[in-house]
Amino acid sequence: MLSTMKQLFVLVFILASFSTVSAQGSNAYTNNNFKDVIFDSSLKFEASNDNGKIHMSWEEFSNPDENFTYYKIVRSEKNSDPIYPNDGYIKYESDISKTEYSKMTYKQIDVYYRVCAITSDKDRYCSNVISLKEGFEGSKEDYKKDYKKNYTSVKTYGVSYSLKKKANKALDGFIKKVEAKYSSSDDRIASFDKIIARLETLAETKPRVKDLVKYMISYLNSKKEKYNNDFDDIEDIFSDF
Repeated sequence: MLSTMKQLFVLVFILASFSTVSAQGSNAYTNNNFKDVIFDSSLKFEASNDNGKIHMSWEEFSNPDENFTYYKIVRSEKNSDPIYPNDGYIKYESDISKTEYSKMTYKQIDVYYRVCAITSDKDRYCSNVISLKEGFEGSKEDYKKDYKKNYTSVKTYGVSYSLKKKANKALDGFIKKVEAKYSSSDDRIASFDKIIARLETLAETKPRVKDLVKYMISYLNSKKEKYNNDFDDIEDIFSDF
């Protein structure tokens, strides 16, 4: 494991690049040297809506000729054939055995979901696509209660308290810059996703900072939740007063 000073140097290097981030909605995503998509029916992706709680599950990636790196769950409101990274993603998971994910939604809207397994050779094994209607049937007050109950906290990944505190301070500074630069939730989310993609690449090239990078990604994902349109709907409660 890198010394604390070297870890902080990596942090400073990453954060120094944050000021150059730009977002252009969906155009912020590129293929980043990924290979053509391979359809993988063995993933058997499923998704359902339990009154606002979207539950997703799939079969574990099992290609013996490939070195699994991570899963990405992709969501799109417009593209009926969403892929990573072109359509962004809503969930990153590096544990091959973790094949479930849930999220809360409020707005009733038709969307498309799928999961992609990414390999060390930049292959993209993508599942079938599920089309469903998101949304919560009930009052906004009830939804707020359910949202709090199901909210996922940030995982520490074994990062020390002192380093975590310094990382939080640095990341909060980045978040403030993004919020000052962009007023659109989509642009803010695109900025977050672009940085997360850079962090993932860093973890692949520098395994010794993997735990620190995982923590930073978890922290950014937890903060990103407030930019979702679903959360914007909650804030609209107060707009009439």
